[in-house]
Amino acid sequence: MFKLKKEFVLLILIFLLTLSLRLFFVFQTDFFSEDLAYFHLRNTENILETGKPIYFDGLSYSGRPVLYPPFSNYFLAFFSLFLPINLVAKLIPEILISSLVIIVYLISKELTKDVRASLLTALMAGFIPLFASKILNTISIYSFVLPIFFFMIYCMIKIREERSYLPYLVIFSVLLPLTHSTAFLIVFSLIIYFLLVISESWNLRATNKEAIFFVILTTFLIQFLIYKEAFLLYGFNTIWSNTPVQLFLEYFKDINIMTILYEVGILPVVFGFIAIFFGLFRKKRNDLFLLGGVILSTLLLLTLKLISIADGLLFLGLTLVILSSLTIKNFFNYLKLTKFSHLQKHFSVILVILVIVSLAIPFVISANKTVKNIPTEKDIEALLWFKLNIEEEAVVLAPLEEGHLISQITKKSNVLDDLFLLAPDPGERLEDVDQIYTTKSEFKALDLLQKYDVDYIFLSEKTKEKYNITELSYAVDKKCFRIRKYEEPKIYQVREC
Repeated sequence: MFKLKKEFVLLILIFLLTLSLRLFFVFQTDFFSEDLAYFHLRNTENILETGKPIYFDGLSYSGRPVLYPPFSNYFLAFFSLFLPINLVAKLIPEILISSLVIIVYLISKELTKDVRASLLTALMAGFIPLFASKILNTISIYSFVLPIFFFMIYCMIKIREERSYLPYLVIFSVLLPLTHSTAFLIVFSLIIYFLLVISESWNLRATNKEAIFFVILTTFLIQFLIYKEAFLLYGFNTIWSNTPVQLFLEYFKDINIMTILYEVGILPVVFGFIAIFFGLFRKKRNDLFLLGGVILSTLLLLTLKLISIADGLLFLGLTLVILSSLTIKNFFNYLKLTKFSHLQKHFSVILVILVIVSLAIPFVISANKTVKNIPTEKDIEALLWFKLNIEEEAVVLAPLEEGHLISQITKKSNVLDDLFLLAPDPGERLEDVDQIYTTKSEFKALDLLQKYDVDYIFLSEKTKEKYNITELSYAVDKKCFRIRKYEEPKIYQVREC
């Protein structure tokens, strides 16, 4: 009884440590580090006002249909009934992503039956560097996807012995495709898992077969219902979400070991691959084949460029962390057979120190950079001024990275944002926006501005850094342009001339 209580207390402490550190960085600012967060905020506000998500966005691309799974925004809207929406947008995603330490512990405990190895693995899961650079201070969809995905993996492991976990699997099988299109990763993982089991001539219980079939069928059905319009328009290319060619290589670049080591951490990668070698190839086990299915499907999708490198590493990294529990357990089992068995507690402390040095410190460094990647106070003040002083139907030009910010704060139409699916010619717009900010030709700039009926150009500090400019060199002609805000940042009004 005492061991269970101590185990529970330590796990809660790890969870609170992870959550506290994340919240420490998150509440250093009122703003978000990723532009897409402002779309989720606006979509959640729309659900609170109308009960429905945004199906047609009059502010995005000056008006276009929107296809986006709505569960995460409904989830945030529910809590926004009781708390301020800005607090909910900051707090709930961090609680959800921090809950992964508990889920990782449960899976690791199921794999190893070892409390120490599972707790150390949970600690590692809380400080993966990529989780600071990609899922911190933003309304990241992966704050929802990852806990659902890996809890489903836990349920798949448990239902081999306890059918009581089947209802949970059914519920989350519906929620995952209602959250994001990466739900297809669970489909590929289960298919590869099934093939691995068949290759070993093992028999799956009827419950497991039914669960696999239900997950696959549900995912395909819900995703088709959500994206059927896109499938009819783009066909198989829907997988790439109409991503412009200019961004394709950046999003879907090749995977390499140095990227994995940097984003996931040396310790999980080394321990994880050791576990793969001994656990999957030497001691073949059904539950390890399930995690092997996740790894192989992720690597396959990354190789085929069907999933972005950042998205793939989230799943790959967390799976390697879970498998690390096997390496840690085997290490301590071997230690018991040596004359150093009395030093087990000392080695536990050493492992904790290694986690801090190899994961926690890079996590903090990455988190510090992430929270600095926000709009400046002057930019926000300018946009609030814009909201109050500029006509409602105005079209505002800003770079890709600020499209949702413009629409959320000013409530004006943008020319471009990063929701490319069903967007009109995003690749062409991306190229045109870049030209408007970099060209020195007034004629060229005016031609492109008229093409998108732009009324105002927003020149933020981030935009200046991106294009290495201090002002729009062609906007000196007072006949065609007027600076509506002389302080930094500048807002240029486009006049008829």
